[in-house]
Amino acid sequence: MIALWFTLGWSLALPPQVAAPQAVPLPGDAALAARVQGHFQQHCARCHGVELEKQGKKPKDGFGFVDDLARLARDRDYVVAGAPDRSPLYGALLPDADPRMPFGADKDPTKALAPDAIRDVADWIRSLTADPAPARGDGPFVRDAELVQAMGQDLARRASPKQRELTRYVTLTHLYNQGATESELELARQAVTKLLNSLSWESSLVVPEPIDATRTLLRFNLADLGWRPEEWERLADRYPYAVMTGTAAARELSAAMKCALPSVRGDWLVAKASVSPLYEQLLRLPTTPAELAAFEFDRLGVEVNANLMNERAKRAGVEVSDVVAGHRVIERHPARFGAYWITYDLKATRAAGREGAAEVRRSMFQAPLGPATLACFNGTRRDLCFEPASSQRIFSLPNGLQGYLIVDGAGARMLAEPAGNLQDSSGKARGSVNGMGCIACHDQGIHPARDALRDHVLSSSAFSREVKETIAALHPSRSEFDRLIEADRRRFVGALEQAEVSTRGPEPIQALATRFEQRLEARAVAAELGLDLPEFDERVDRRALESLTQLRETLRREPIARAQFVSLFESFVTGLELGQYRAAGSRGGGATAANNGTASEGAPSGDAPTVIDGFTYIGRNDQGKHEYRHDRSSLVFVYLEGGSYTQGSPGNEPGRGDDEGPARQVTVSPFLIAKLEVTQEVYERFMRANPSGFPGDGRRPVETVSFDDALRFCELAGLAPAGRGELGIPTEAQWEFACRAGTTGLLSGKLDDVAWYDQNSDRRTHRVGTKEPNAFGIYDMHGNVWEWCRDYYSEHYSSGPVIDPTGPAAGTGRVYRGGSWGSSPSGCRSAYRFWFVPSSSFNLLGFRPAKSLK
Repeated sequence: MIALWFTLGWSLALPPQVAAPQAVPLPGDAALAARVQGHFQQHCARCHGVELEKQGKKPKDGFGFVDDLARLARDRDYVVAGAPDRSPLYGALLPDADPRMPFGADKDPTKALAPDAIRDVADWIRSLTADPAPARGDGPFVRDAELVQAMGQDLARRASPKQRELTRYVTLTHLYNQGATESELELARQAVTKLLNSLSWESSLVVPEPIDATRTLLRFNLADLGWRPEEWERLADRYPYAVMTGTAAARELSAAMKCALPSVRGDWLVAKASVSPLYEQLLRLPTTPAELAAFEFDRLGVEVNANLMNERAKRAGVEVSDVVAGHRVIERHPARFGAYWITYDLKATRAAGREGAAEVRRSMFQAPLGPATLACFNGTRRDLCFEPASSQRIFSLPNGLQGYLIVDGAGARMLAEPAGNLQDSSGKARGSVNGMGCIACHDQGIHPARDALRDHVLSSSAFSREVKETIAALHPSRSEFDRLIEADRRRFVGALEQAEVSTRGPEPIQALATRFEQRLEARAVAAELGLDLPEFDERVDRRALESLTQLRETLRREPIARAQFVSLFESFVTGLELGQYRAAGSRGGGATAANNGTASEGAPSGDAPTVIDGFTYIGRNDQGKHEYRHDRSSLVFVYLEGGSYTQGSPGNEPGRGDDEGPARQVTVSPFLIAKLEVTQEVYERFMRANPSGFPGDGRRPVETVSFDDALRFCELAGLAPAGRGELGIPTEAQWEFACRAGTTGLLSGKLDDVAWYDQNSDRRTHRVGTKEPNAFGIYDMHGNVWEWCRDYYSEHYSSGPVIDPTGPAAGTGRVYRGGSWGSSPSGCRSAYRFWFVPSSSFNLLGFRPAKSLK
């Protein structure tokens, strides 16, 4: 029986309107709120005020409503009503904040708000009601059945069976149900329109057509985007909010469209299809250097090497970039659909007088030609060819919008600009992540650039006449280069205007995706389930399930994270009798939410990097890493290709212990590591016991587990041979490689975002996978529970580079890593290590399995 997977409801609070803050009553105590508004207007509005959007300027970090207190009071990402100590906005004003706001206050206390002003902010937050969100507008709550009916009626008007098969829908009804204003809804429509057209190789622009009275159910045709039904199925197989209703109307709709999923939610679509892996898959972007060359020639009509040799490309060398920490060479090629822009990002060089050959090739002033792959570029010596660390590719699409690709120095696809190359070492630079990051950064098209290389080379006596002639040919005058940029920018902006997407105010894709990741309060959770709040409460009371009642009580105290809601979605659907839940990835063999907490790619097994006995390939996760499911235990593992990193910590790292050094270069071979810590329910299935000190929720990590217990589990679960259980536990080197996920700092992310620790855990464990994953898609590598490693403990590392180290041959204790619910921030650091007797256990210590593949 064919059944419909339909969208439920969802919540979104989009960026504020440009109306003056006085246009709505001030929330909370009016006199107090007026003082707070004055503080924010005086000290904060320059970077975060509503007037910026009126002027067409971007507010810093996308936050542009600090002086719109009505909007601010209902945004849980900044203010938690009644609780200043849990409000990020208030916390950012305090002396120990890092960074402290207003901007620069952490370095210059005179820039900070006065103590009286900070107290006003705290008192104002306390004065707010517990639920400041506005009620929905005049229209009635739109039910899920009404969406199905509207799609069925619209589909009946399609001209032919083929048109019906190619019709798909995007829903924004959740915004309307939660009281979004028409301008907020319009920004969401624009985000969907821009995203779909940014994933199209067709020459015509597509504006999805609203088909209902609220204009929140949008129709488009797959063929108009150049999509095949298979592209839609990629989305369907990753969709985590699918519920099978089994109604006659749903069956008829699915049968007419010949697909199980007629629609997806717009916020999910924009958030997930604008990043890897869906972004690259839907645009059919290359992966390897050979594929890149073929893509350039066959798809874009560009011969990069020939254009350089024939001096058809035009360049500018940028000495100081807003994005990368080194020099940047920008290069334009004429292309089939407009232009093909390449940025060669050179790593930062050493201090003058200390450069080696490699460092010289990363200074455009000393190696002005290149890239280094063209070693014989016009007969020039290799040492005069720069060597990029990475490269961004921006190409015109046939419809006038732009596509993006980040590759390494050799041309292999990357998920993001390497963090070490960025000006913002935290990795938050807008252009750092392929897809959404580039879209947000280039919301006005190609950025202006000022060439610092042409004059340097032409005025220097260090270069030959031939080099100067080449530079003069490739680097046009400033006015000519500006003309090329402006022509490409006008084409891009013109296409957006034709698609009815505004270029003023916030960039819609990033705005919608960012708000999708906001924490969800009770009203939002109800709407995401297709219910208004009274109906949600009534169903919870009627079902009288302890787990749902506890969840509701939690929601009344504080909102929950998006990842946590995804992991709980099946429980809500089943417990509230909303229909039959269909897990993401189930059509292509993907893991269920119960296994991994997120949607998986579900790619064909032929995409697997290798066949692994006892494991079934799932596909790529949201971070682009391959995932496998262990056949016996059903645990999901992330495949890590291996590589080199610096193990340990530098001598000046805060909180560093003597046993974290000497820092050394470690190379690890490919291995699998569990995506989540082993839970109580999985442990009990094989061990027939649950030793945990925090029972009652099977999805919490198992703890009070000795090293010997962990080995026995690995044997019984089929993760290691009998008597060789240690092979199922990661080595310390493997664990730290997986934890760091390419980072080099104290943590692999912001502490509160990735870890349950002593300041946010309420002195207990929490469900696995409810914090954000790291860049490899692995959860809870910091906090929640400590994790056993295979190595015997040693008081220091050996010096010098090592390959696949396994620690001492014998010892008193085994290493554990990662921090726990009771750990301080220092104890959660990537490099922190300690040990315990392998036969002993305590309620801070659990584990996750791994499998070496060398």
